[in-house]
Amino acid sequence: MKISMNFIRLLSFVFLISIISSCANGSIQNKQNSAQIIVGLNSDNGGVSNGESNVSLYPMIVLSFSTPMNPATINAQTVFLSTSESLNAQKNINVSSSIIPITSITASNNNTTFTFSSQAILAQNTKYYITITNNVTSSTGITAPYTQFYFTTGAFSNPTVSIISPNNGESNVSLDTPIQIAFSESVTGVNTTNVELHIESTTGILVATTISQLQNNNYLITPESTLNYSTAYYLVVKDGITDAKYNLALIPQTFNFSMESQAITLATWIGGESTINNSGIYASIGNSGTPGGREEASSWTDSNNNFWLFGGQGYDQSGNFGQLNDLWKYNKISNQWVWIAGSQFMESAGIYGTKGTESNRNAPGARASAMSWADNNGNLWLFGGYGYDINSSRGYLNDLWKYNTSNGKWTWVSGSSESNQAGVYGTKGSYSSANIPGARDSALTWIDASGNLWLFGGCVTVDQFNCSLINDLWEYNITTNQWRWVSGYDTPNQPGNYGSLKVPSVNNLPTPREAGAAWVGTDGNLWLFGGCCSSNYNDLWRYNPLTGAWTWMSGSDQPGQNGNYGTLGVPSLSNLPEAREDMISWIDNYGNFWLFGGTGTINDRLGDFWKYNPYTGLWVWMGGSNQGNQAGVYGTQSVSSVNNQIGGREALVHWTDNTTGNVLIFGGYGYSNQQFSRGELNDMWMVSY
Repeated sequence: MKISMNFIRLLSFVFLISIISSCANGSIQNKQNSAQIIVGLNSDNGGVSNGESNVSLYPMIVLSFSTPMNPATINAQTVFLSTSESLNAQKNINVSSSIIPITSITASNNNTTFTFSSQAILAQNTKYYITITNNVTSSTGITAPYTQFYFTTGAFSNPTVSIISPNNGESNVSLDTPIQIAFSESVTGVNTTNVELHIESTTGILVATTISQLQNNNYLITPESTLNYSTAYYLVVKDGITDAKYNLALIPQTFNFSMESQAITLATWIGGESTINNSGIYASIGNSGTPGGREEASSWTDSNNNFWLFGGQGYDQSGNFGQLNDLWKYNKISNQWVWIAGSQFMESAGIYGTKGTESNRNAPGARASAMSWADNNGNLWLFGGYGYDINSSRGYLNDLWKYNTSNGKWTWVSGSSESNQAGVYGTKGSYSSANIPGARDSALTWIDASGNLWLFGGCVTVDQFNCSLINDLWEYNITTNQWRWVSGYDTPNQPGNYGSLKVPSVNNLPTPREAGAAWVGTDGNLWLFGGCCSSNYNDLWRYNPLTGAWTWMSGSDQPGQNGNYGTLGVPSLSNLPEAREDMISWIDNYGNFWLFGGTGTINDRLGDFWKYNPYTGLWVWMGGSNQGNQAGVYGTQSVSSVNNQIGGREALVHWTDNTTGNVLIFGGYGYSNQQFSRGELNDMWMVSY
């Protein structure tokens, strides 16, 4: 049958049109279906963005859809995180071997937002692909388009041990030195499983410890029992400590240190007399001499590590006994005293000059039990005491003086030139040029990191010969030349408030007292121990200048308590110094607090050394006699011996050698080289520990 060409052409055209129409309709439908869903990365609130670099190893991935999705289709089989973008031909299965499963899928915003996290930590400096396959559908069954995003992780350092104390390899470590470890960044896993203390080797006997975080990345490791003398210890930092943010591991390390052979002080007699009541040898101003026997003097260690001595109650050049105002400087190299200023005779009146103006004619009057500070500029500060005013009248003083060590001039800074003056308290907490503590002696003093002077309590004037105890706290700003009353009562004989042991409170307050011991801790807190009221105390207090809170730390809230010495050199919770007044105190290079001497509970003069560790809260008897009223054992001058012993005494002075850490002790009232020979002393001792 013959078909015309025109008919064939017509059929071909119709067929072609139908094909084109069919294809066109299908393409348009697919385009409409896919175009209905838009997929994106939501970088708000910490989510990673497409193409982002230096991304965390624990990234947060947030997918946003333009329409509500079917959550059942969004899972670890349809969404991949991989280091490869390779897909199969269907674009619905990731064929790469480097797949990191996505877990913890959380839907929100009516199933339009899905938050993912990876099952494992990601690698550093690595490009990652987020792949959404075409098996993801909306709630109405529309298929989401195949989509792929990427990001690159950053480079992050593993944590390291930044500080170890005692130092690695350190020897002769004090028995109660705190063991601390610090890390370069925040870490997890610092516990007794991952940080161990062993005796003699890394596998030696395990020492039971507790670990507590101090601040930032610093941890305190506290042995549950006392460490041993002459013993090596190994601190083993094991696997399990990781970076807190990225879980990067700390490389295991081992540190070692060895303990001291015996924790006993060594006292060496280096100058002065081994007898009592010796007169001063003055020669002439600026030349060598020897201070006479005295008690209740003032002392300073200046910023250049020079040692200074002022006044007190003792013997002048003529052998007369009374209040003194002589100023001496001690040269530790030559082991010689130099008379710098003041009178060689007792009971000299003050020469005040003009307030605020320094002069080489100015001089504080003779006095005892004055308060003293040394600032960072080399100046020596002196306040109050019991002695002589501008009119040669004897009484309690409240004048503040500054001595410039570079030019040798005194300045009357504030307070009255007359004795027995009442204080001007003003408003508590507020500085004022009108404020001034009342006349007093034997207050406790500190100087803080800002150079401000602090003063607590003392015996405030009642009349020329009598005083009453007080518990007011004052701060003096050197820059503005202003006092402020910080806390406590503005009248004497008021009660204290102990509160609860080791619980700070702004309502806590030590009882009124004088002649206690004071330290400034390495943390900037002010510490107070003991002193005298109707009877002596052995309570320990801490004051935080930032919070204004006192804390009763140890000891009894009742006066007149006997001590418990325990075993020489062994710290213990049961150890406690005897209640006392008129002792000396200092802080060592490890932040420990030290006490020596003073007057005990039965008016006995003490010659014992004590150390307090603020990290462990333990006292330890470190040397000297545990019996009162003991004579000194001087030995040979300048020759060290474990048999030497400083006689029991009170109201002495001391200096800390900032170069060696040794402490120098001078004079006081107590016992010479004879058991029953008691009086004013002028012997000089060096104490090493």
